[in-house]
Amino acid sequence: MTQASGDRAVQDRVIRALADARYRASPAWQAYHLADPDRVERYARFLARHFYYERIVQFFKYSRSLARITGRAPEAVLKGAGFDLLLPSVVLGSRGTAQAVARLVVAHVAAARAPIPYLADLLRYEEAMMLVEAGPRVWRETGKGETGNGKGEPQRPWKGRYSWICNTISPRC
Repeated sequence: MTQASGDRAVQDRVIRALADARYRASPAWQAYHLADPDRVERYARFLARHFYYERIVQFFKYSRSLARITGRAPEAVLKGAGFDLLLPSVVLGSRGTAQAVARLVVAHVAAARAPIPYLADLLRYEEAMMLVEAGPRVWRETGKGETGNGKGEPQRPWKGRYSWICNTISPRC
């Protein structure tokens, strides 16, 4: 193993430990003795709060704009005991953690009992959006140079009634 690939492997382990609480608690990670466990845990918790703050602000933006009426900002759950209980099992970006955080937010905002007739529907929509965006990306390309049309051919920028102009100018268009 070269020094460069060894360094890359160490970086990958550290990043995984910061993002995955279960891996951080595992004997496999602890056997490496790469960093002070308390400092790694503190930094990982900071990253989790920051990551889910950004997710909540993005996906619960309409509930956030209603906070003047509900009296409950969605991101307030990050400072609560419920989120602290999640931290030992958090995997940043996973569907499971996204679902748990979204449920915390929905419960927190819905508990306001505000006179907003569509609040339950809005919270269901925002929760669904957060879950849809969680987890690993599924790419449809096979690595053979596709650019998005699914047939391995380059996408044509001109579609519709003027595409003949493009074809007349250049067959590559």
